[in-house]
Amino acid sequence: MRRSLAVFVLLALCLTGCAPAAPPSPALSADLYQPRSDIAKGRIAVSVTNGSDRTVTITGVRLVSADYPGEPAWDGRAVDLQPGKGSPDLRIALPDAVCGEQSASAAIEVDWRDTASSGTTTVTPGDRFSFLAVGHASACFTAAVDGVATLEAADFAGGGPGTPADLVVAIGAGGGDGSFTIDSVEGTTLLAPWDGTGGAPTVMISRVVRGTDAASELRVPFVPNRCDAHALAEDKVGTLIPFAVTTADGQTGTVRLAASDDLRRKMYDFYAAFCGL
Repeated sequence: MRRSLAVFVLLALCLTGCAPAAPPSPALSADLYQPRSDIAKGRIAVSVTNGSDRTVTITGVRLVSADYPGEPAWDGRAVDLQPGKGSPDLRIALPDAVCGEQSASAAIEVDWRDTASSGTTTVTPGDRFSFLAVGHASACFTAAVDGVATLEAADFAGGGPGTPADLVVAIGAGGGDGSFTIDSVEGTTLLAPWDGTGGAPTVMISRVVRGTDAASELRVPFVPNRCDAHALAEDKVGTLIPFAVTTADGQTGTVRLAASDDLRRKMYDFYAAFCGL
């Protein structure tokens, strides 16, 4: 009887103490950045690196930051990562920023699975270009300007071989009592503002906009930055037009006006016609 009990105890100990331990969570890291093609789309990219010695499948990625509500997430298909390998760009569309005091930190949550287990790992992402801080400040500055009056790239009119075309900016009154000044417009990789004699890096505008003003428009002439078929074919941000703006309380920043698909085609057609491409 005693011998049977001893055998039973040894067997129980072996079943509990001798069972193989679950593998540790994989060592994952993440970097975030913003490819040029995603600037106008309001997206960021996350790359996850598998630092473990086994293949890991990435099933979900989320940005956790008080600066952006709702934990915006990547919604692509699962990605298998071999040991030591990094993922392709996993895009996350950013919602409207929460403005006010900026959050001190952000995290990336990574959902994963392997052949033995699954889980979620939270990591502090690398951010080599301080995108989160810069992008949040830019988004909140633009929101402050929009609270007074909206600026929209509405049309690209006229122009032809050797003749500038006008970017038509629609100014929509916000109905408030604030104001801002459109100080200047800057060129892009594709287009340069016309200063009366040729394309220039920057052209002064000095247009005061008040929230109580009626809706209006601003016309800014542009020419190609340079005639280059390769630049046209490979364009990413050449139709994203930057305007330097100063608010009534002295804040300065840049508001970038993105072109719609139709407007982008007009810009490209103008570039080709002006340059004879």
